[in-house]
Amino acid sequence: MIDRKTIEDFIKMMVEHEIVELDVADGEQSVTIRRAGAFSTPLVTTTPAIAAAPSPLQPSAPALAPASESSRHAGGEGQVIRSPMVGTFYSRPNPDAEPFVSAGSKVSDSTVVCLIEAMKVFNEIKAECRGTIGEVLVNDGDAVEYGQPLFRLK
Repeated sequence: MIDRKTIEDFIKMMVEHEIVELDVADGEQSVTIRRAGAFSTPLVTTTPAIAAAPSPLQPSAPALAPASESSRHAGGEGQVIRSPMVGTFYSRPNPDAEPFVSAGSKVSDSTVVCLIEAMKVFNEIKAECRGTIGEVLVNDGDAVEYGQPLFRLK
């Protein structure tokens, strides 16, 4: 039986390590905890476990990596901010708002650059670096893949 204290410990660990989703199974019980961002309350669901063993946690790829030949656009240099997950890219918090960032925007480690919706959960994606956005590489509403370049920095 997965008790309340254990679930609370999982939630604290998720917030501390910026984990977006966690699946845990104990015997015939399983718990899935998802969080949309650093300022939201995690969603906890419990279901009976299926006969298969739970999948191991996968570490996420760094959101910031040097641009490779395949990720450069128009011969641009610099680093790229990559998608840490599969989902739908949104450049703004709602359709009537201004984009989080655009070409020429200065960003710091904590700057939210976009939202990625995955399984009806909106995840805030932070720059995790300092610099200036040189190019936005995807369009609002585009499906993005894990590791896909989203922004190129100058």
